[in-house]
Amino acid sequence: MGVSIVQPILPYYAAEFDANSVQLGMLYSSYSLMATIATIGMAKGSDRWGRRPMICFSLFGTMSGFLLTGLAWDYWSLLAFRFYTGAFGGSFSVAQAYMTDVCPPNEVEKYLAGVGGTMAIAFIIGPLLGGILWQYGSGVPFFASSGAGLVGFLVAIFFLQESYFPNKEKIENVIDTNDDDIKVDVSMDDITEAKTDDKVNETKEDTVAITDDKKIEIGDGSEEEKQENPCQKIPVPVW
Repeated sequence: MGVSIVQPILPYYAAEFDANSVQLGMLYSSYSLMATIATIGMAKGSDRWGRRPMICFSLFGTMSGFLLTGLAWDYWSLLAFRFYTGAFGGSFSVAQAYMTDVCPPNEVEKYLAGVGGTMAIAFIIGPLLGGILWQYGSGVPFFASSGAGLVGFLVAIFFLQESYFPNKEKIENVIDTNDDDIKVDVSMDDITEAKTDDKVNETKEDTVAITDDKKIEIGDGSEEEKQENPCQKIPVPVW
């Protein structure tokens, strides 16, 4: 919503700082460039630290960015604040990932379409709202966008629950016993370690085993005549 409010009034705002056509284009391109980079970075960050921190981070940056933009004192400060605001504009991909996490698999497409529909509605209402707010002052649309970001940030802080736990992935295995079903939480590191132990055990089983009748049994069960084992000459006490 914040972006859609600002879009139509940005040329008028830039004109107050005597910006030419090239400088106006830089104001739009700077935000888009940083938002593209932020989309990639926040998508990876949400896989590493979770969805909720990235969503809160984006909303806080959007809130502060629009507030600073409304307080710009010349063209270069305005351009700097556009870069800053765009750096937090990658929350859409994280919101899609969040919906994928929390929605039933057979209804994911429906809810993702709902997210896209919400964006479309925002770009229908936002420009009209921005034009109306401009009449009350050149900075008012930016302050309104900042307020919308603040509302979203507070909602995320107090009501949004984490949907993805990258550092706490566990697999619950149920082991059937004679008495009860024992539930065991096995981490991914434990599974890897167990596989390594199995390979070590298989290697041990394939080693040569010396029998009492001076024969060698090889892992597959075949027997061959071999030399006498010197270790058998060592007396072993019988308890």
